Amino acid sequence: FARACGVPRERFQHPAGGETMNYDFITDRLAVGDVASRCDSGFDAVVSVITTTERPGILCAELLPGRGPQVPDGTPVHEIDLADGECFAMGPYMRRLESYLDGAVEFIAAHIKTGYVLVHCGAGHSRSVAVVCAYLCRYAGMSWSEALALVKSRRPAASPCDAFYRAVTNWLRLDTLTASGPHCAAPPKGSTPCSGTR
Repeated sequence: FARACGVPRERFQHPAGGETMNYDFITDRLAVGDVASRCDSGFDAVVSVITTTERPGILCAELLPGRGPQVPDGTPVHEIDLADGECFAMGPYMRRLESYLDGAVEFIAAHIKTGYVLVHCGAGHSRSVAVVCAYLCRYAGMSWSEALALVKSRRPAASPCDAFYRAVTNWLRLDTLTASGPHCAAPPKGSTPCSGTR
């Protein structure tokens, strides 16, 4: 079931359909899990990172509307239609995780203040882990390595694919920070870009 960090277990119950759920709490209010976990009525909000549409280069949709495990009525859901490992390098129709990260981490931040948030993908090992790591980097000030180490300490099977590691580091502009220092990351609008020297 769920390994919790101070989370009241009675809040989280298996649904009547007997779905087997697999999620772990990374913080006291943030969990990573598989697609079946979205059925748990204990969560106040859900980030769903799963393929819901068929498109070129994707074998099939993992979760079609109205089929498979459903989020309880009234629970806010932030959907990211993305396949595991999907990135532009796979072809022109592919999607990029970094284009969804602002909305996803803002959704988590807004709902975690007052409730429990689940971030799920198919197995809860790659896509959802990358989103949670992005949230921890942005809102907890962690490095990618620190965020991933925390997630792995609570969910040992966590293993985001390389494309998602690159997506998060690009989104955070870590490549620029590593190469040039913080003074060169995302210059304010209207200012001139850094030359690499002070």
